[in-house]
Amino acid sequence: MPRSNQLSYIANLFSILSSKCKNVKRNTTKLRGRQKHGKRFCVKGGLIMGVAHKNFLGMPRYESQEDEAYMSSAQQRYFARLLKLWQETLASESFQFKESLQDNESFVDYLDQASQEESQRMGLRASERRRKLQKKLQEARNRLGRGEYGYCKVCGDDIGVSRLEARPTADECINCKTVSELYEKRSLE
Repeated sequence: MPRSNQLSYIANLFSILSSKCKNVKRNTTKLRGRQKHGKRFCVKGGLIMGVAHKNFLGMPRYESQEDEAYMSSAQQRYFARLLKLWQETLASESFQFKESLQDNESFVDYLDQASQEESQRMGLRASERRRKLQKKLQEARNRLGRGEYGYCKVCGDDIGVSRLEARPTADECINCKTVSELYEKRSLE
């Protein structure tokens, strides 16, 4: 796709996002002085910046300084808080689910009983996923303690703050993860 078409696509995408999302900054910083259709937009790594101010846990996103080194102490503290908060949230959800399982209601109607059993079965599956995620979170916290967090376990390159923001348990850079998923997909075929 030619560069002018890419900029037009990005400008159109930004206008759609700005009309649909409440959290979009209407006038973000412009990239290299480019301005399209009278609207300013900033593109960094293929992503439009300014769309969300908070991460999936409601914490403010990390704002890197221009001269900040990768995985600085401030970034490490931020991700330590993020991982800890997520782990505590999952533990709270697991506790609430265990309490809900202890509520022994007896139903006369077979449909109500079947509905409750299905709900419990789905809850057990979600609980198993939470347990696996808690294990990954603990592994990520251990890597953070060893100073290995934020670096790819395969090639040693930086994973990137934006990727870690989206997937805090990531232990591979996007390139190595893509390759491993391709190999996994081929082995399943």
